[in-house]
Amino acid sequence: MIVKVGAILLLGILFTTSVAAAQDAPVDRQKAKIVSRVYQLTFGADAICKRFSPQESAEVSLAVIRFKKAYPELMMLVEQSLYLEPAKIRFTGMMERMAESASKDPRKAGCQESLILLNQSIDTENGKQGILDTIVQLKK
Repeated sequence: MIVKVGAILLLGILFTTSVAAAQDAPVDRQKAKIVSRVYQLTFGADAICKRFSPQESAEVSLAVIRFKKAYPELMMLVEQSLYLEPAKIRFTGMMERMAESASKDPRKAGCQESLILLNQSIDTENGKQGILDTIVQLKK
């Protein structure tokens, strides 16, 4: 139950913005954040888990494939975004910073959390709606 609640909270944080943030932040900043988070959840989670948590890597890779198949429009928007290259650069820096702690404790790589979030995004109505809202934000 705690894992399910945690995954739903992570999903909410990942794919939604508060009304205040939406009013304060420029649309470009929101899009950059969305692209970065989707990149981290898909390409990033796959890379991190292969490097730091091989035992969970196969499951995460399958979940990423399912996510990409479930949301081809989102993936196309992310892959064609001007914000993708900066997201990749930030992710590379993040991976370097996490290298030491994740190599000592693979749980710090967040593979299990990524797996839960990917599955929740595909398999639950809240997750699906969160992704649809994300697509609308990226199209603005």
